[in-house]
Amino acid sequence: MSNPIYCERNPYTVYSLWSEIVGGTLESAFNMAVTIDDETYNVITDDWFENIIKTKYYDRLYYTPQASVELAAVDFAADFTNWKNQTISNWGRIVRALVAEYNPVENYASHEVIETEYGHTIETAHGHVVELAHGHEVEFVHGHEIELAHGLQTDVEYGRTETATNEPDGATITTTKSVYGVNSSAAVPSDVDATVKTGKDVDTTAFTGTDTTTNSGTDTTTNSGTDTTTNSGTDTTTNSGTDTDTHSGTDTITTDKSGNIGVMTAAQMIKEELAIRLYNVTERAILAFMNAYTIY
Repeated sequence: MSNPIYCERNPYTVYSLWSEIVGGTLESAFNMAVTIDDETYNVITDDWFENIIKTKYYDRLYYTPQASVELAAVDFAADFTNWKNQTISNWGRIVRALVAEYNPVENYASHEVIETEYGHTIETAHGHVVELAHGHEVEFVHGHEIELAHGLQTDVEYGRTETATNEPDGATITTTKSVYGVNSSAAVPSDVDATVKTGKDVDTTAFTGTDTTTNSGTDTTTNSGTDTTTNSGTDTTTNSGTDTDTHSGTDTITTDKSGNIGVMTAAQMIKEELAIRLYNVTERAILAFMNAYTIY
Protein backbone atom coordinates (compact mmCIF):
# COMPACT_ATOMS: atom_id res chain seq x y z
CA MET A 1 0.00 0.00 0.00
CA SER A 2 1.45 3.35 -1.08
CA ASN A 3 1.64 6.27 1.33
CA PRO A 4 2.44 9.86 0.31
CA ILE A 5 5.42 11.52 2.01
CA TYR A 6 5.77 15.26 1.73
CA CYS A 7 8.90 17.31 1.96
CA GLU A 8 9.35 21.05 1.73
CA ARG A 9 9.38 21.05 -2.07
CA ASN A 10 8.09 17.82 -3.60
CA PRO A 11 5.68 15.24 -2.33
CA TYR A 12 6.98 11.63 -2.26
CA THR A 13 5.03 8.43 -2.41
CA VAL A 14 6.23 5.28 -0.67
CA TYR A 15 5.60 1.93 -2.32
CA SER A 16 6.04 -1.57 -1.01
CA LEU A 17 9.13 -2.83 -2.79
CA TRP A 18 7.99 -6.40 -3.24
CA SER A 19 4.23 -6.33 -3.55
CA GLU A 20 3.95 -3.19 -5.67
CA ILE A 21 7.29 -2.76 -7.48
CA VAL A 22 9.25 -5.97 -7.96
CA GLY A 23 6.49 -8.54 -7.55
CA GLY A 24 3.88 -6.41 -9.19
CA THR A 25 4.31 -4.31 -12.30
CA LEU A 26 8.11 -4.34 -12.67
CA GLU A 27 9.43 -5.99 -15.81
CA SER A 28 12.78 -7.81 -15.93
CA ALA A 29 15.51 -5.18 -15.85
CA PHE A 30 17.84 -6.29 -13.09
CA ASN A 31 21.00 -7.90 -14.32
CA MET A 32 24.66 -7.14 -13.98
CA ALA A 33 27.55 -9.10 -15.55
CA VAL A 34 31.29 -8.56 -15.73
CA THR A 35 33.82 -9.88 -18.26
CA ILE A 36 37.19 -11.14 -17.03
CA ASP A 37 39.75 -12.54 -19.47
CA ASP A 38 37.10 -13.01 -22.17
CA GLU A 39 34.83 -14.92 -19.79
CA THR A 40 31.51 -13.50 -18.57
CA TYR A 41 30.41 -13.78 -14.94
CA ASN A 42 26.89 -12.91 -13.80
CA VAL A 43 26.81 -10.83 -10.65
CA ILE A 44 23.02 -10.27 -10.63
CA THR A 45 20.32 -11.83 -12.80
CA ASP A 46 16.59 -11.09 -12.90
CA ASP A 47 15.70 -14.34 -11.17
CA TRP A 48 18.32 -13.91 -8.46
CA PHE A 49 17.21 -10.34 -7.84
CA GLU A 50 13.51 -11.22 -7.49
CA ASN A 51 14.19 -14.26 -5.29
CA ILE A 52 16.44 -12.32 -2.88
CA ILE A 53 13.99 -9.38 -2.71
CA LYS A 54 11.16 -11.80 -2.04
CA THR A 55 12.95 -13.68 0.75
CA LYS A 56 15.07 -11.01 2.40
CA TYR A 57 13.83 -7.55 1.44
CA TYR A 58 10.08 -8.00 1.01
CA ASP A 59 9.42 -5.43 3.75
CA ARG A 60 11.57 -2.73 2.15
CA LEU A 61 9.92 0.47 0.88
CA TYR A 62 10.73 2.52 -2.17
CA TYR A 63 9.97 6.21 -2.19
CA THR A 64 9.58 8.28 -5.31
CA PRO A 65 7.90 11.47 -6.45
CA GLN A 66 5.90 9.42 -8.96
CA ALA A 67 2.21 9.22 -8.11
CA SER A 68 1.53 5.91 -9.90
CA VAL A 69 3.03 2.52 -9.25
CA GLU A 70 3.81 2.08 -12.95
CA LEU A 71 5.93 5.22 -13.02
CA ALA A 72 7.44 4.28 -9.67
CA ALA A 73 8.55 0.95 -11.20
CA VAL A 74 10.20 2.84 -14.07
CA ASP A 75 12.06 5.04 -11.60
CA PHE A 76 13.15 2.00 -9.60
CA ALA A 77 14.58 0.34 -12.73
CA ALA A 78 16.34 3.58 -13.68
CA ASP A 79 17.83 3.85 -10.20
CA PHE A 80 19.17 0.30 -10.52
CA THR A 81 20.73 1.09 -13.89
CA ASN A 82 22.43 4.22 -12.54
CA TRP A 83 23.72 2.34 -9.49
CA LYS A 84 25.02 -0.51 -11.69
CA ASN A 85 26.91 1.86 -13.99
CA GLN A 86 28.51 3.58 -11.01
CA THR A 87 29.61 0.44 -9.19
CA ILE A 88 30.13 -2.29 -11.82
CA SER A 89 33.91 -1.74 -11.98
CA ASN A 90 34.16 -2.40 -8.23
CA TRP A 91 32.09 -5.57 -8.49
CA GLY A 92 34.25 -6.64 -11.43
CA ARG A 93 37.37 -6.34 -9.27
CA ILE A 94 35.72 -8.37 -6.53
CA VAL A 95 34.73 -11.09 -8.99
CA ARG A 96 38.26 -11.13 -10.46
CA ALA A 97 39.70 -11.69 -6.99
CA LEU A 98 37.24 -14.51 -6.32
CA VAL A 99 37.95 -16.38 -9.56
CA ALA A 100 41.72 -15.90 -9.55
CA GLU A 101 43.85 -19.06 -9.63
CA TYR A 102 46.29 -19.26 -6.72
CA ASN A 103 47.65 -21.50 -3.99
CA PRO A 104 45.69 -20.77 -0.79
CA VAL A 105 48.67 -21.50 1.49
CA GLU A 106 51.04 -19.14 -0.34
CA ASN A 107 51.10 -15.40 0.29
CA TYR A 108 53.96 -14.38 -1.94
CA ALA A 109 53.99 -14.27 -5.72
CA SER A 110 56.43 -12.45 -7.97
CA HIS A 111 56.42 -12.18 -11.75
CA GLU A 112 59.58 -10.52 -13.04
CA VAL A 113 60.41 -9.83 -16.69
CA ILE A 114 63.83 -8.55 -17.79
CA GLU A 115 64.16 -7.52 -21.43
CA THR A 116 67.44 -6.68 -23.16
CA GLU A 117 67.02 -5.04 -26.55
CA TYR A 118 69.72 -5.18 -29.22
CA GLY A 119 69.59 -2.55 -31.93
CA HIS A 120 73.16 -1.30 -32.36
CA THR A 121 75.36 -1.52 -35.45
CA ILE A 122 79.13 -2.19 -35.54
CA GLU A 123 80.96 -1.00 -38.67
CA THR A 124 84.56 -1.85 -39.61
CA ALA A 125 85.97 0.34 -42.40
CA HIS A 126 88.73 -1.06 -44.64
CA GLY A 127 90.66 1.57 -46.63
CA HIS A 128 94.30 0.87 -45.84
CA VAL A 129 97.04 -0.24 -48.22
CA VAL A 130 99.71 -2.81 -47.37
CA GLU A 131 102.86 -2.60 -49.55
CA LEU A 132 105.77 -5.04 -49.61
CA ALA A 133 108.80 -3.54 -51.39
CA HIS A 134 111.34 -5.91 -52.95
CA GLY A 135 114.67 -4.22 -53.86
CA HIS A 136 117.35 -6.24 -52.10
CA GLU A 137 120.00 -8.46 -53.61
CA VAL A 138 121.22 -11.82 -52.43
CA GLU A 139 124.80 -12.71 -53.57
CA PHE A 140 126.60 -16.01 -53.24
CA VAL A 141 130.38 -15.59 -53.73
CA HIS A 142 132.33 -18.62 -54.90
CA GLY A 143 136.18 -18.20 -54.71
CA HIS A 144 137.41 -21.12 -52.68
CA GLU A 145 139.39 -24.13 -53.86
CA ILE A 146 139.07 -27.75 -52.89
CA GLU A 147 142.30 -29.81 -53.29
CA LEU A 148 142.66 -33.57 -52.98
CA ALA A 149 146.37 -34.47 -52.64
CA HIS A 150 147.46 -37.94 -53.76
CA GLY A 151 151.02 -38.76 -52.62
CA LEU A 152 150.55 -41.82 -50.48
CA GLN A 153 152.28 -45.15 -51.18
CA THR A 154 150.84 -48.59 -50.49
CA ASP A 155 153.44 -51.47 -50.10
CA VAL A 156 152.42 -55.13 -49.98
CA GLU A 157 155.43 -57.25 -48.90
CA TYR A 158 155.60 -60.98 -49.65
CA GLY A 159 158.29 -63.00 -47.72
CA ARG A 160 156.28 -65.80 -46.13
CA THR A 161 156.60 -69.56 -46.72
CA GLU A 162 153.75 -72.07 -46.82
CA THR A 163 154.58 -75.79 -46.00
CA ALA A 164 152.34 -78.88 -46.59
CA THR A 165 153.25 -82.22 -44.81
CA ASN A 166 152.24 -85.64 -46.28
CA GLU A 167 152.45 -89.25 -44.84
CA PRO A 168 153.86 -89.88 -41.37
CA ASP A 169 157.29 -91.55 -40.76
CA GLY A 170 157.44 -95.42 -40.96
CA ALA A 171 154.71 -95.92 -43.49
CA THR A 172 155.08 -99.17 -45.41
CA ILE A 173 153.61 -99.86 -48.83
CA THR A 174 153.43 -103.61 -49.77
CA THR A 175 152.86 -104.82 -53.33
CA THR A 176 152.01 -108.57 -53.84
CA LYS A 177 152.40 -110.24 -57.26
CA SER A 178 150.61 -113.55 -58.16
CA VAL A 179 150.87 -116.09 -61.06
CA TYR A 180 148.48 -118.74 -62.33
CA GLY A 181 149.72 -122.33 -63.08
CA VAL A 182 148.75 -124.31 -66.16
CA ASN A 183 145.25 -125.71 -65.92
CA SER A 184 144.79 -123.94 -62.52
CA SER A 185 142.20 -121.35 -61.65
CA ALA A 186 143.86 -120.30 -58.37
CA ALA A 187 146.50 -117.62 -58.20
CA VAL A 188 149.76 -118.40 -56.48
CA PRO A 189 151.81 -115.55 -54.97
CA SER A 190 155.13 -115.19 -56.67
CA ASP A 191 156.92 -112.27 -54.97
CA VAL A 192 156.33 -109.30 -52.69
CA ASP A 193 157.63 -105.72 -53.13
CA ALA A 194 157.87 -103.78 -49.92
CA THR A 195 158.65 -100.05 -49.73
CA VAL A 196 159.32 -98.36 -46.45
CA LYS A 197 158.99 -94.57 -46.24
CA THR A 198 160.64 -92.54 -43.58
CA GLY A 199 160.49 -88.87 -42.92
CA LYS A 200 157.80 -86.46 -44.14
CA ASP A 201 156.81 -85.14 -47.51
CA VAL A 202 156.94 -81.39 -47.30
CA ASP A 203 155.49 -79.09 -50.00
CA THR A 204 156.92 -75.59 -49.69
CA THR A 205 155.70 -72.41 -51.44
CA ALA A 206 157.79 -69.31 -50.87
CA PHE A 207 156.77 -65.72 -51.64
CA THR A 208 159.42 -63.07 -51.89
CA GLY A 209 159.55 -59.48 -53.06
CA THR A 210 157.23 -56.45 -52.50
CA ASP A 211 154.19 -55.21 -54.46
CA THR A 212 154.05 -51.43 -54.35
CA THR A 213 151.17 -49.08 -55.46
CA THR A 214 151.98 -45.37 -55.50
CA ASN A 215 149.46 -42.44 -55.99
CA SER A 216 150.92 -39.03 -56.58
CA GLY A 217 149.73 -35.65 -57.75
CA THR A 218 146.82 -33.35 -56.57
CA ASP A 219 143.18 -33.16 -57.70
CA THR A 220 141.99 -29.53 -57.50
CA THR A 221 138.36 -28.21 -57.84
CA THR A 222 138.07 -24.44 -58.02
CA ASN A 223 134.73 -22.49 -57.74
CA SER A 224 134.86 -18.81 -58.67
CA GLY A 225 132.49 -16.06 -59.62
CA THR A 226 129.33 -14.78 -57.88
CA ASP A 227 125.72 -16.02 -58.02
CA THR A 228 123.35 -13.03 -57.66
CA THR A 229 119.53 -13.13 -57.04
CA THR A 230 117.80 -9.75 -57.31
CA ASN A 231 114.17 -9.10 -56.23
CA SER A 232 112.68 -5.76 -57.27
CA GLY A 233 109.29 -4.19 -57.55
CA THR A 234 106.49 -3.76 -54.96
CA ASP A 235 103.62 -6.10 -53.95
CA THR A 236 100.58 -4.04 -52.98
CA THR A 237 97.42 -5.33 -51.17
CA THR A 238 94.52 -2.89 -50.92
CA ASN A 239 91.46 -3.49 -48.70
CA SER A 240 88.50 -1.17 -49.15
CA GLY A 241 84.84 -1.08 -48.26
CA THR A 242 83.04 -1.46 -44.91
CA ASP A 243 82.04 -4.56 -42.94
CA THR A 244 78.82 -3.97 -41.00
CA ASP A 245 77.51 -6.17 -38.16
CA THR A 246 73.98 -5.39 -37.04
CA HIS A 247 72.54 -6.85 -33.83
CA SER A 248 68.78 -6.60 -33.30
CA GLY A 249 66.06 -8.33 -31.35
CA THR A 250 65.22 -8.68 -27.68
CA ASP A 251 66.33 -11.20 -25.05
CA THR A 252 63.62 -11.77 -22.44
CA ILE A 253 64.13 -13.42 -19.05
CA THR A 254 60.94 -14.21 -17.11
CA THR A 255 61.07 -15.25 -13.45
CA ASP A 256 58.08 -16.41 -11.38
CA LYS A 257 58.46 -16.85 -7.63
CA SER A 258 55.88 -17.83 -5.03
CA GLY A 259 55.71 -19.09 -1.47
CA ASN A 260 54.95 -18.14 2.10
CA ILE A 261 56.99 -15.32 3.65
CA GLY A 262 56.00 -16.44 7.13
CA VAL A 263 53.68 -13.65 8.30
CA MET A 264 50.75 -16.11 8.52
CA THR A 265 50.60 -19.81 9.21
CA ALA A 266 49.11 -22.22 6.71
CA ALA A 267 46.15 -22.82 9.04
CA GLN A 268 45.39 -19.10 9.21
CA MET A 269 45.54 -18.81 5.44
CA ILE A 270 43.15 -21.74 4.99
CA LYS A 271 40.74 -20.06 7.42
CA GLU A 272 40.90 -16.86 5.38
CA GLU A 273 40.33 -18.87 2.21
CA LEU A 274 37.15 -20.41 3.64
CA ALA A 275 35.85 -16.94 4.52
CA ILE A 276 36.43 -15.78 0.95
CA ARG A 277 34.65 -18.80 -0.52
CA LEU A 278 31.61 -18.11 1.68
CA TYR A 279 31.40 -14.57 0.32
CA ASN A 280 28.28 -14.28 -1.86
CA VAL A 281 28.91 -11.45 -4.28
CA THR A 282 25.32 -11.46 -5.55
CA GLU A 283 23.82 -10.98 -2.10
CA ARG A 284 26.40 -8.33 -1.27
CA ALA A 285 25.64 -6.40 -4.46
CA ILE A 286 21.86 -6.48 -3.95
CA LEU A 287 22.26 -5.46 -0.29
CA ALA A 288 24.38 -2.48 -1.39
CA PHE A 289 21.66 -1.41 -3.83
CA MET A 290 18.88 -1.87 -1.22
CA ASN A 291 20.76 0.25 1.29
CA ALA A 292 21.21 3.01 -1.28
CA TYR A 293 17.66 3.22 -2.70
CA THR A 294 15.18 1.71 -0.23
CA ILE A 295 14.07 2.31 3.33
CA TYR A 296 12.57 0.18 6.07
